Amino acid sequence: MYSTTITVLVSMIQEGSSNSIHGEAGSCLIVMKSFEFIFILYFMHKIMGTTNLFCRVLQQKSLNILNAMNLVTITKALLRTLRDVGFDLLPANMQSVCIKYEIDIPHMNASYKKTTGRSYQQ
Repeated sequence: MYSTTITVLVSMIQEGSSNSIHGEAGSCLIVMKSFEFIFILYFMHKIMGTTNLFCRVLQQKSLNILNAMNLVTITKALLRTLRDVGFDLLPANMQSVCIKYEIDIPHMNASYKKTTGRSYQQ
C-alpha cells in the first residue's frame, strides 16, 4: 500500500495538470518519505492490529457482557506486552522500509535540540 501511494504521488508530480496539484503531491511525498511518518505508520499498525478483534466484537448486536469484559482483559494484556516488548522490534521493521525508500534514519542516541529557525545573532 505504501509503495503504491508513493508511485501515485510521483506520477502526479511528473504529470500534474496544474501547479497546485503538482505542489500538493510534492508536499505529500516529502511528508510520506519522512522518518516520523514511517514511525507513526508502524506504531498505529501495531496498535490497530492489537485492538482490531476487540473493536469488531464491540460492534456486534448480540454482545455478551462477560465476553466483552474478557476481551478487555486480553486487549489490555496484549497492549502491555506491546509496550514492554513490541517496541524493541519496531526500529528493525522500520529500518527496512527506510532503506528501501532512502529515508534518513535519525541517530536515536544523539542529543536533540529544537531550533526556531533563527540564528543566534538575531
